[in-house]
Amino acid sequence: MPLLKGHAGNITDLQWSPFQDKLLASSSDDATIKLWVIDSYEGLTKNVTQADMEFDEHAKKCKSIQWHPICENVLASYAEDNTIRVWDVNTGDCATTFADLDESCHTIRWSPLGDLIGATVKRNKMCIFDPRQNDSAVIADAHKGPRAQKFAWIDNETFVTSGFNPQAQREFCVWDLRKIDEHLAKGDITDGTGVSHIDFDREHDLLFNVGRGDSFIQYWQFDRTSPRIMTPLDTYNGGSSQKGFTWMPKWACDVDKHEIRRGVRITDKKTMEILAFRLPSKSGLFQPDLYPAFDGNTANNNFADWMAGTDKPAITLEMRPEKKSSSVAKAKAGGLAARLGGASQSDTPVGTGGEGVEDLKKEIAALKAKLGAGQESKEDLTTKPKFGYWDIRGLGAQIRYMFAYLKVDYEYVPYSVGEGPDFDKSSWTNVKETMGFEYPNLPYLEDGTTKITETMGIMKYIAKKYDASLLGRSAADLGRIEMLAAHVATLKM
Repeated sequence: MPLLKGHAGNITDLQWSPFQDKLLASSSDDATIKLWVIDSYEGLTKNVTQADMEFDEHAKKCKSIQWHPICENVLASYAEDNTIRVWDVNTGDCATTFADLDESCHTIRWSPLGDLIGATVKRNKMCIFDPRQNDSAVIADAHKGPRAQKFAWIDNETFVTSGFNPQAQREFCVWDLRKIDEHLAKGDITDGTGVSHIDFDREHDLLFNVGRGDSFIQYWQFDRTSPRIMTPLDTYNGGSSQKGFTWMPKWACDVDKHEIRRGVRITDKKTMEILAFRLPSKSGLFQPDLYPAFDGNTANNNFADWMAGTDKPAITLEMRPEKKSSSVAKAKAGGLAARLGGASQSDTPVGTGGEGVEDLKKEIAALKAKLGAGQESKEDLTTKPKFGYWDIRGLGAQIRYMFAYLKVDYEYVPYSVGEGPDFDKSSWTNVKETMGFEYPNLPYLEDGTTKITETMGIMKYIAKKYDASLLGRSAADLGRIEMLAAHVATLKM
């Protein structure tokens, strides 16, 4: 069997580029990182000993690597020299080095927006920092147990870690970056022999735990509004121990079978198993609400802009059953990623030689022009909304959730209530009549020249401005949304 044999030590990590599916990065005990371009989807035909690029600035064993989730050709690494480095793959240079650690890391993960790196560190610490800014690190205590800890982002302000308590029992904790000195929630992980490796599915708010040496996979539902925050759902029992595990890309899921995740499991019996996690469906029909948009395989930023401080959201994809038409020629490596870098990045109908793709592009352009004629948005998206409410969850929570869901940068103005028995509200009553609102009340929203109050009015304004589809695409949609809103309001009263 042909092999990649360029390292002088054991391989510690392998990571395929999320945007170039022929580009493989590897790290090793020899303190180097190597990049390999696999030219053919058929694989290797002979042993390869010369890498296409090498990074050798780590002084000790390089333990792991992570590609940037949005910016092309940006790679992070950590090593036993107690540093985390970020590399510009375009030039082969080390762009930044974070050396404020007393110990080496257990794991590193980029945040969903790619502006932060989260790490768990030996001696029960965790660290979050912006690699582009000096003195940006936040370091806090994590799990108190003696063994390795792992890290996964839930969103750009919330994350989860797994580790051990002082009795060496496995556990997880949920944290808010804005108040990192105390966890939001804690839960037990079924006892096992190995370190827990966690992964968070942001499309379905599911936390998965896969432990090396375990014969099971656990998963929980995340809901920040629920009392438990992480609710255990179920446990998959495989019958044999796991020696290795990886998740397949989202586009590998079979939507006709209601798969939401698919993984590959290597067992102690020297077998490889493909696991599919499915949601039950009584109708058996495709359910679009099970498949929200997910981060795709097209980069949306470059190194120079990212390094200058520009962060951009991921370009998303959607899963639909019509994408799996039998009249489409399948790339040999399978899935959408295999088509990147080939003759065409789109599915090509059999026998058309690519003309069908050009026809499709023309049709899409014509439809966009037709839809856009006279319907360009007049909303000013350059303004930064200011949202005011009491410094509690209350009626402001759902508005903050909408801002977070739509990735809107906003300013929050909290108002405090004094201690009992008087519960002084003068922080608001002293200013409410001076702010120019037609109906002064909390919550309120200021956005440019627009000033409105009342929770439902603010929510509809946000939906209309930033994603009008939230208000429905038809009269039937709108009617159903209003009906549900009225029922929810009744329940709250």
